[in-house]
Amino acid sequence: MPTDRDHGPPDQKRLRLLKVASPPRLGDGPGLGTLSRPASGLEVLACRSEIPLVFSPNLGQLHDWWTVVSTSTAPNLAGQDNVSIAGMYAAWMGVGASSGALSAATVLIVLGACAWAVWRGSRLASPDYLDAALLLFVMPLLSPQGWDYVLLMATPAVMLLFDRLDEFPPAVRGILFASLAVAGLSVWDVLGREPYRALKMSRVITVGALFEVALVIHLRARRAA
Repeated sequence: MPTDRDHGPPDQKRLRLLKVASPPRLGDGPGLGTLSRPASGLEVLACRSEIPLVFSPNLGQLHDWWTVVSTSTAPNLAGQDNVSIAGMYAAWMGVGASSGALSAATVLIVLGACAWAVWRGSRLASPDYLDAALLLFVMPLLSPQGWDYVLLMATPAVMLLFDRLDEFPPAVRGILFASLAVAGLSVWDVLGREPYRALKMSRVITVGALFEVALVIHLRARRAA
């Protein structure tokens, strides 16, 4: 016959779950230093039946988060503040299958290049700085919801490029300075509404960022960092 213990409120069920699932402790038995008895089969089944009561709120929050991400990504790709690779193709070609395929291919190329750079750095004495700087740099480019202000994470990589300017020919330095100037000086208050939007929608900032990523990987190829 079921008892009140089987139909207690959820809080009491969670408390019993924690008691049953907790590891045995010394001194719980009749004598000092003895172990408490292991859980019986019925208690294990009770734990399994009450696990959803413990984790269901977290699962609900994860489901809500995924709903927000999946429904807001496509409209945000064509926004002027999106600097991701997916946003670059969406601005040029519109949100669709063609831009999605090109985005996926470019992301795979960037990931492969980064993986190669990290692998090559494993043979160097101090590869950590470039590895960390490179991974921080590509995060806003790989994420479909990468916003322009997140490119501040590229600061360690930019400092490395400035420190190794002698590794690049003058023409490459000029392109590097131009890409950094466009990214750093594109201010709405200075350019105005329409020029600012035109500059952002051209995705020249994303192109410049990809160029800088290539320079960082070039340093690793030359084992300069």
